[in-house]
Amino acid sequence: MTNLVTEENIQELYLQGRRDFEGADLERADLEGADLEDAYLRMANLDGANLRGVNLRMANLRCVDLEGANLQCANLSGANLRCAGLEGANLWRADLQSANLEGANLWRANLQSANLEGAKLNWRSHTLLAEILWRAADTEPRKMLAAFVGQRTEWCWEEWEKWKHPEQDWAIAELVKWVQDGDSAPTIILEAKLV
Repeated sequence: MTNLVTEENIQELYLQGRRDFEGADLERADLEGADLEDAYLRMANLDGANLRGVNLRMANLRCVDLEGANLQCANLSGANLRCAGLEGANLWRADLQSANLEGANLWRANLQSANLEGAKLNWRSHTLLAEILWRAADTEPRKMLAAFVGQRTEWCWEEWEKWKHPEQDWAIAELVKWVQDGDSAPTIILEAKLV
């Protein structure tokens, strides 16, 4: 069996029982609809790849380069995306249920209609936190706050804590719902959870 992984043979190798594709260079590959459930793609290059509708359920995508990738409608439930580069990725309607997004770069990623239920968050991702708040916002001031969170990327949690916005308590209460044991939620969120 060949060690060289290409967009032409990855599905065939997977069907033959291979699951380890660590470090594979699949930049701009067209893998639309492929079944790679439980595949090991740690540190692979999928920059700009077409992964629309791909099944990556429970896959190890730790430190994978997915910048600009099309993951529209992809199944990423339970996937390990820790420290993955998802900058500018299209995750519209992707299933990220119970996925690990800790440390993932989601800057300018499209998370509209993505299933984030039970996902382990990157608490430093303005894009991700803004999306969560936007979905929960039921008034104009709350929507404005959600948009503001997405834009003020130079702010860290200390700045947010000092800033006294009228909807700050609402935002914190919404984010508390996403805390999981052992994640790196900021102090202001953890303290609010204890109240």
